[in-house]
Amino acid sequence: MAIQTINPATNKVEKSFSEMVDEDVSKAISKSAETFEIWKKTDCKFRSALLHKVAGLLREKRKPLLQ
Repeated sequence: MAIQTINPATNKVEKSFSEMVDEDVSKAISKSAETFEIWKKTDCKFRSALLHKVAGLLREKRKPLLQ
């Protein structure tokens, strides 16, 4: 069964996602744990700069709110 994201203002289906099987969930969790081990050893100044860059990109690409 697909999982759907529905825009509540329009009732339009924005995106559909396939459910993940247990194996896929386990792989995603393992990859997240591996990545965190690298991230937590990364210099704070680098992490800060990266997160500020991501925040700036999100601000640039955001869509205006419906009025």
